[in-house]
Formats: sequence, C-alpha cells, structure tokens
Amino acid sequence: QANANDLQGCFDLSNPISVTRLTGEDCEALNTVDLELSISADAEFYTQYENISYFVTVTNNSSVNATNVVVAAGLPEGLVYTSDNPSQGSYNLFFEEWTIDNLAGGASATLELKLFPLVDNVNVSNFVEVLEQDQADADSSPGNGTGTPNEDDEALLVVGPKNVVPTGGTDADLSLSIEADNSTYDIYTNVTYTITITNDGPDDAAGVVVAAGLPDGMVYTSHNTVTGEYNLFFEEWQIDLLPSGASATLELVLFTLVDNQAINNFVEVTASNQDDPDSTPNNGNGVSAQEDDEAAVSVSPSLAANEGDIQTFQVNTQGLSTAAMKVFPVPAIDEVNIHWTADQETSASLQVFDINGKLLHTEQIDTFKGINTQSIDIQQFAEGMYLIQLQQNDEVSTQRFLKTARD
Repeated sequence: QANANDLQGCFDLSNPISVTRLTGEDCEALNTVDLELSISADAEFYTQYENISYFVTVTNNSSVNATNVVVAAGLPEGLVYTSDNPSQGSYNLFFEEWTIDNLAGGASATLELKLFPLVDNVNVSNFVEVLEQDQADADSSPGNGTGTPNEDDEALLVVGPKNVVPTGGTDADLSLSIEADNSTYDIYTNVTYTITITNDGPDDAAGVVVAAGLPDGMVYTSHNTVTGEYNLFFEEWQIDLLPSGASATLELVLFTLVDNQAINNFVEVTASNQDDPDSTPNNGNGVSAQEDDEAAVSVSPSLAANEGDIQTFQVNTQGLSTAAMKVFPVPAIDEVNIHWTADQETSASLQVFDINGKLLHTEQIDTFKGINTQSIDIQQFAEGMYLIQLQQNDEVSTQRFLKTARD
C-alpha cells in the first residue's frame, strides 16, 4: 500500500466511496425469515387399503428468501408410501424429508404425499415440522418439535378411521330446507330437489338421519351428496358427523308418474345423537314444517295445453304394477322387447311415448294365455329415454327404456 504523498507525475483519483456498516438488529433482519407450516388431507376419515393424500404447505412470511429449507414430512405409523408430488423442491423417501433450495419471500410451496393405510381402527397422527434453513426464523426454532405443535413452523393433523362413528358433542341446533328446481312439473319428467341441513352448533352433530323419501306419484331416479350417504331402501340421508357451523346438501332427482295432483315433499330430521335446543327429531306431521328441523315444498302439475299431434297418457295405478311388464334390453339399440303374462286370450294396446309424452308408436296385438313377447323396431328413434305403455282391458302397465347408439 503506497502513500499518495510519495507519488510523482499526473494521476486520476477515483470518486469517494461510501461504506455503511450494519450492526445489531439491522444486520440480523437481513438474515431472518419467518416460515410457517400447515397440513391438510383430502378426506375427513381414512379407509383401510385406500390411499389418502396429505398436503403439507410451507409459507415464507418474510421478505427475505429462505434457502436450503428442510421439512420433516414422514410416514405416520400404520401408513406406507405411495407417491409424492412437490410443487417445489424434492422429497427424499429414505430420510422422509422435503427439501426446497430457495423459497422466495412471500411465497408458498406444497407437498402432496399420498399414503396407503394398513390399519383400520386407530387415529392416525401426522406431525410435520421445519428441520432447518440457512436463515434464522423470527419466531421459531427449527428442529425442536415434540410431536405437538408449539410454534408456527410445526403442524399436526389427526385423521380417524371411517368405520368408527364419531360421537359429536352435547347440543346441536339442526335446521332443514328443501327446494325444487321448478314450481310446476310435467308427467314423466324429472324433478330435482335440493335438501340442505345446517348445524348452528354449539357442538358437532353425529348420527344424523334425515327422512327424505319419495312422495306419492314419484319414483327414484338418482341422488348426489358429498356428505353422508343416501339409503334408498330406507329413504334416509345418513350423516356420521356434521361439524358445528357446517352445512350439507343432498340432491334428489325423482321421476313423476302423475299429472293431476300437487306433489308435496316433506323432509325432517328423524335422529341425532345431540339434543336440539328448539326442535324434537321425528315428531313431524308429514305435511308441513312445524319446527326448523322440518321442511316441505310443493310442486303443481303444468297446465300448459298439448299442441299438434302430441298425445299424453295417464298411468292407471289401479291396474297392473310395473313389475307385470318386463322391458329388455336396457339400454336398447335397434329393438326393444316386451315380456308380460296374460290370464286369458285377449287383445292389448301397445304404445311408445317420448319422455315429454309425445306418441311415437301404437299398435294392437293379440295376446295369449301365459307368457307373451313383443318386439318393437326403434332404429328410427333418437337417443334418449322413452316410455312403453301396455293396456290389457282396464289394466295398464308402464315402463321406461333407454335408446342408445351402436358403438
């Protein structure tokens, strides 16, 4: 290093350079992050021998990049590895660790860990934590977990077996509502009912049963629900657990066989393991709602007149049951066959209608005592649902069939 006083000749000196030295808290802030962990699953309960997916999410709540982040995301006892899918970084199955080279400030990353349960009668606890990172954490110490979350870089999820029914709490205020997709209906068309149950708490409700049956003049088509199960035999919606503050919906699609009466659909809560502060399960009158755990809706027949050559027909509920006539195959492609039994030689009327009641085919046939079979050519019919009506004297039987195209 030379002294400027010893230099001879002409020289250019550089501009002055300012140097700022950080000490104490300012220096520490530049090397501090705030990592936070969470864990969730794709199912409320697990089922033995069916995969369950866990989602572990790490979030960097600071403005400083976190580097070489390592998260302990292991395999809980009773579960084995199926696959992993990290949005960032990589998962090491041998060490059961998720490593992220660089997690930007304000960013999050998620690891999907799909595991296979070998057990079926125990609660499964999945504890995850941040093991290390290059920077200090503002409010946590990496790798100091005890199995119970005490800092925000730790998380725990407990999932119970599906075959163990939860017990819920002591009191749960359940309320019901029901809506139809239309205030009127046409014969031989579907009506969709939406039934919603809400738990206003204060506790979780368990062992909930909702009577949601088939009103007179309607038969079952389909149902759809995310929570619980619908039992068609008992005409009940069964929900193992409805948490406080939660709602669940059942969509029930029914098919009308009448067109000359209002159809009333009454639903009610018939059972719950908890006391309801303002209702008593299963005390309804079957017609109108008297408490908030009951609901009813009515739909009326459409009064629109038929146009052109559209002919509609009535089902004589006092005649043959639908079981008296068999239709096959279902679905049908080129022809449909009708199979029925007659007590004596007579004549019968056979008609085919589309789902809106338009007459497409009619014929008179002679029937024999015993088993009868008749085929109908349906090659010219469009794909869709149709109805066949067989009338012998004063007895009527109606069945549906589906026409599909050939592969």
